Amino acid sequence: MITSPCQPRRRRAPRAARSSSAFLALPQSGRPPAPRPQSRAGDQPVAARRVLIVDDDQDFADGVADAIALLGHLPTVAGDAAQARAAAERGRFDLVLLDIRLGREDGLALLPHLAATAARVVVVSGAISPDDERRARAGGAAGLQRKPVSVSALAGLLGAAP
Repeated sequence: MITSPCQPRRRRAPRAARSSSAFLALPQSGRPPAPRPQSRAGDQPVAARRVLIVDDDQDFADGVADAIALLGHLPTVAGDAAQARAAAERGRFDLVLLDIRLGREDGLALLPHLAATAARVVVVSGAISPDDERRARAGGAAGLQRKPVSVSALAGLLGAAP
């Protein structure tokens, strides 16, 4: 049976095994088209935002980048401070998601540079101490977000970016 990318394929278990059912719709090939972001009122499309993700955890950074792309925005991933500086020099970002601990580097030391070249910087970490929060606010962070970051939290951050 061939279905279009928008129609899910449903498989049912034999009657004896039916206690619950679920299905997953996947496109037949490639990535699904990114939806156009909508404004809060839902009537006007929002321009795609440029987002820099600075995190040494490649799996986390790639997952966030995929979610941002599916929300219709333009992600760039930097795995360390040098890559983040280079990306910031190439162009302005609407939002930067900055990890506090970049391997042996201190992400908060990079914060003033990124805050000067981006509309908003949100510090992201699995553990945020009171000292980290104080340093982040003093360095120009617009907010702090604990890992893991949900897609709805990302959508909220992107909706609040200028």
